Amino acid sequence: QTEILALFHGLRLCWDKGFRKIVCYSYSTLVVSLLQRHIPLFHRYGNQLMEIHQLLNCDWTCTIVHTLREGNSCANALARMGALGNDRLVILQEHPVTLSSLLLADSLRTVFQRD
Repeated sequence: QTEILALFHGLRLCWDKGFRKIVCYSYSTLVVSLLQRHIPLFHRYGNQLMEIHQLLNCDWTCTIVHTLREGNSCANALARMGALGNDRLVILQEHPVTLSSLLLADSLRTVFQRD
């Protein structure tokens, strides 16, 4: 459920901020596969999945892609930062300086071992 809610809120934020070409990488093969097929009528998270489908059908280019956890060190670092804080949502205007080298590594598709 956490992955589904994170995806929904992230996509909603991108749409509201006016981004119209999005590629979203998810660790969850389950979430990616659920979004690629018809959602069962009584699926436990059917409402949230339908909300994501509605967002995906808006007038934009939005692709959901599976990635390995090791291939997205920035997301791992931000998740660790979030776990240490008390805020439910933090919107960054700029990336933390500590992420600079990780952003470069991610853009070069460098894979790190899982910690």
